[in-house]
Amino acid sequence: MNLALDAEGVMNILLLRFALIACGVAVLVVIGFAVLLVLRRKGRLDDARRHAEPLVRAWLENRRGRRR
Repeated sequence: MNLALDAEGVMNILLLRFALIACGVAVLVVIGFAVLLVLRRKGRLDDARRHAEPLVRAWLENRRGRRR
């Protein structure tokens, strides 16, 4: 039983990993776009933006390491 991988096997694994990550990102983008469309059609986009803005600002401030 030989568990060693040759260069082609390693490249196949890396390509498969990249494809899975790319598909996951694409699915998240499509879901996010669909949510935005639904919110926009129902007239709730401004409400969602008003609720999300403080959360995003706090997250960015914490990420930068600044505190108020």
